[in-house]
Amino acid sequence: YVLEAMRNMGEALDLRVIVEGVETAAELRVVQKAGIQYAQGYHLGRPMSEEAVMNLVRSPATDGVPSGSSDESMSDR
Repeated sequence: YVLEAMRNMGEALDLRVIVEGVETAAELRVVQKAGIQYAQGYHLGRPMSEEAVMNLVRSPATDGVPSGSSDESMSDR
């Protein structure tokens, strides 16, 4: 109920709600079930240096998903 309340408050205030600390697929499912569109955490991608981010963005061979992270985006669910 807490996630739904946070989502509702964000919607009422016209703010994006971002859930932090998503470390497992099960946690991501809970976030999605609550209707929250944005999340971050180790399950979705590990911290990266500025250089690594720039290399990822510049690489034409990448789909934008850092190596070692889930290959599914929140919008795919």
